[in-house]
Amino acid sequence: MPTPLLLAYDPACLRCCRLALGLARRDQRGLLLILSVRDPDLLAMAPELAGKLLEKEIHGLDLGTREVRAGPTCCAPSPAVSQPGGGCLFCSAFPESPCWPT
Repeated sequence: MPTPLLLAYDPACLRCCRLALGLARRDQRGLLLILSVRDPDLLAMAPELAGKLLEKEIHGLDLGTREVRAGPTCCAPSPAVSQPGGGCLFCSAFPESPCWPT
């Protein structure tokens, strides 16, 4: 079974908020834990994020491997965002910019 993915987003960043909301709506398997960078419980749950600049960029923490990723790669290659039948939650949330192209 895929391990959950914690996503920390900046509530002052419109794109981050839009992404977090879109992902939350599509998380049918309940594998995403989405928290604001201002949530007082964030660093207790994800001490790996301590000392990182969390503003203006979404961060992902695989809760199994404890690997931290930021920005366009925040969820890759986490199975938490893959969808049955292929594709990923990012692509379905934002078809105009699939998989955060650089």
